[in-house]
Amino acid sequence: MKNTKNFFIFALVLNLSYLLITFLFFYFLDSPLMNKNSNDFLTFYKAGHLIISDLTNLYNISEYVFPFRYFPISAYLFIPFSILGLNVGYFLFQVVNFLLNFINIYLIYKIIKISSELNNNDLFDYELGSFKGIFNKSKNEPVIHQFAVFFIILPQFLNYFLGQINNFVTLFVL
Repeated sequence: MKNTKNFFIFALVLNLSYLLITFLFFYFLDSPLMNKNSNDFLTFYKAGHLIISDLTNLYNISEYVFPFRYFPISAYLFIPFSILGLNVGYFLFQVVNFLLNFINIYLIYKIIKISSELNNNDLFDYELGSFKGIFNKSKNEPVIHQFAVFFIILPQFLNYFLGQINNFVTLFVL
C-alpha cells in the first residue's frame, strides 16, 4: 500500500507541475506553443464577454482567435472568468480545472459503486470515505492506483496547457 500511496502523491505533484508549466508559458513566456494570444481559453473568455455585451455576435468568427462552436451554456459558464479579467480569470479557470479532476474521479467512483451494487457484483468492494482514510485500507489500492494514472496522463497536461474545457464536459457527462 505504501508504494501506491507514493505513486498517488507523485501523480498529484506531477499534475500540479503540469499546472505550473502552463502558468509559466501563459504569464511569462511568449512561445509559439502557447501564450496569451493563442490559447483555447481565449475563445471561452471572449464568449463570456460577448454573452454580457453583444449576444448577437456570439458565433461571429471574426470575434475569435479560434471559432466558438459550442453550446451557449458554455459561454454562460465563462462569464465569471471574463468579468475577472484575462490574468485572474485564466488563473481561476485553471484552479477550477484542477479541482474538477477530483470531483470527476469521485463521480466515476460513485457511478461504478452504484452500478456494482445494482448488479449484485462483489468485485467492487472499495470504501473511499475521507481522504486520509483512503490509504488505510489495502482493498482501496487498485482504485487509488487508477486515480493516480488519471492524474498523470498526457490529456491532463493538454487540458491545462491548451486551456481546454474537457474537465467541464466530463463533469456534465458524469
